[in-house]
Amino acid sequence: MPVRVRRLADDDADALTAFMARAFERGDLSAASPWLEHGFKGAMVSPAKAAVAEDETRLLGAILPDMKAVVVEPGWRLQGIGARLVEAGCAIEREQGNEALILGIRPGDRSGAQFLEATGFAFHSSVWDLELHSGVARAAPVLPDGYTARPFRRQTDLGAWIAAFNEAFVDHPTPLRLDPASYQRWLDEAGAHDEDTILIEDDRGHLAAFAATEPQYGSDGSVADRAEIWALGVRPPLQGRGLGRVALRLGTDRLRAIGVETVTLSVSGRNPRAVALYDSEGFVRASTRDRWSRPVSGPPTRVLA
Repeated sequence: MPVRVRRLADDDADALTAFMARAFERGDLSAASPWLEHGFKGAMVSPAKAAVAEDETRLLGAILPDMKAVVVEPGWRLQGIGARLVEAGCAIEREQGNEALILGIRPGDRSGAQFLEATGFAFHSSVWDLELHSGVARAAPVLPDGYTARPFRRQTDLGAWIAAFNEAFVDHPTPLRLDPASYQRWLDEAGAHDEDTILIEDDRGHLAAFAATEPQYGSDGSVADRAEIWALGVRPPLQGRGLGRVALRLGTDRLRAIGVETVTLSVSGRNPRAVALYDSEGFVRASTRDRWSRPVSGPPTRVLA
């Protein structure tokens, strides 16, 4: 049967959710963005930011550039599907105004590295997954004069928070960008609690910094003993004032207050200031993921992958 690669469609949500669940079970996504780890639903993914491969009956592959992930069903590998998905991913990133497509593999993944090299990628950086355990003493957050902290309110804060997020991460080693529609979809579908994101604002009400956490809530109201601070940022003009440390402590305190024992987060090895901050706050390295990068311009690749 012919295989076609196309952009994700709204009615692909259920099929993509099932496809990604199988990939999780196989361990194919262990180096992707941690955002994929908790309650993935295809409906949360913006159709403009993903592509799939399919035959006449089912999905065979997918690429989600925002999540640093490309997957092909095992029985369909080495047939060029992965390379075609990479080209689709490059097109997606060009449309988003990004200069490179970045994908993840685990250190020592020989076959993954061979595929990425064959499709035009080079090693970019390592991402360290860190943990803060419950027994580690921590200092209280102390806000600088002129700043206050409060919970996020999705009805009024969504646009300002996303603008601050995108500004904070524009020069990140692996640039991150949110759009209001996809994030609103995630808030609604994931059952996220507004109070799990903490905002720091100045005395004029302008957003300065933030800590976004992601506890896992059970249907009975219980909370899993591990949770991630998935986004921690300070608007660039305000960096160097200690707001990042305060936001980190506020996020940690939020998770501790609801019963989380182990706080996790990820940091790029190319971000020494952030690494030093997390080290000084008691976080320790638990695992490593590698990031490989390919410019989105240039000729297409033709390999069996």
